[in-house]
Formats: sequence, C-alpha cells, structure tokens
Amino acid sequence: MASNNSVSYSVEVDGKQLAKVVSALKREADGKQLARDLVKELRVIGQPALLAVRRSILSMDSHSEVTPGLRASTARATRLSVRSTGKRAGISIYTSKSGMPRGFKTAPKHLNAVRGWRHPVFGTDRWVAQVGKPGWFDDTLKPFKEPAKKAAGRVLQAAARRISVRSK
Repeated sequence: MASNNSVSYSVEVDGKQLAKVVSALKREADGKQLARDLVKELRVIGQPALLAVRRSILSMDSHSEVTPGLRASTARATRLSVRSTGKRAGISIYTSKSGMPRGFKTAPKHLNAVRGWRHPVFGTDRWVAQVGKPGWFDDTLKPFKEPAKKAAGRVLQAAARRISVRSK
C-alpha cells in the first residue's frame, strides 16, 4: 500500500522501437554472436600487455641451467582472460600457479616482490636469499591500463551502435 509521500516513476516506451530492438537482438542470435565478437575484440586489446609481461619475466637474469626454467615456466603460465559476465567482467592477465617447476607454486608472486624468497642450496644444508625481478608483472602492466580501458570503452560503444543500427 503506497502512502501519500511515495514517489513513483513510469517509463513510456515506443512499442515499434522496442520491437525493432528486440528484432535486432534476435538477429544477433540472442546476442551470442555479439558477445563472441566483443570477447574477441577485448582479447586483441589485452594481447600487447600479455606479451609485454611475458617478455619482462623472460628478460630476468638467470644463472641456472635447471630445466624447466623458472623464467620460461612463469612466462608460459601467464595468461589472458576475458569475461563478459559476472562480477569480474573484463580483461585479466594472471599467472597460474600450476606448471611451476619443482613445486614452487608461489614463484610468480615471489619473483614480482622486492623481498624475494629463501631456499636451500642444492646438495647442502646452506640457505640463501634470492630476489627475482621486482615489478616484472605490476610495473610492466601499469602503462597498459588506461589505454586498455579506453579501447574497451570504444569496443562497447561500437557494440551499442551495432545494436542501435539494427534496431532502426
């Protein structure tokens, strides 16, 4: 039951225009093709950042000849993900914990940190501190964030225009 102090809103819709929009969305195969195209274009936007992060870790100095190498394994585990739904919709670049050599699942995190990590020297009881390449991930991605946001905005505007043109 509404009181005298309640506020109500009503939106009037042009029935013909609504029908055109619905028809345009149906022509887009229920939006599936549009979503596929969006994801494809967003992947293109994220690709340069992914390649830069991989190049960054591969350029780290190494004195080990153990295979699989930590740098190569980290580069291989670095991936690009595009989500078009949910709370975390957007472009993500991440490094998976799986595939890290010698069970060192937290390697990417430690390689990026200023502090590094400690480990035993092979075949001895001696422990040493080791620092990776601080900022190889975070610092490398910083210059890509704003241009990626702007490019993603342009892609979304193009999708909106696509729907608008088909609904006329």
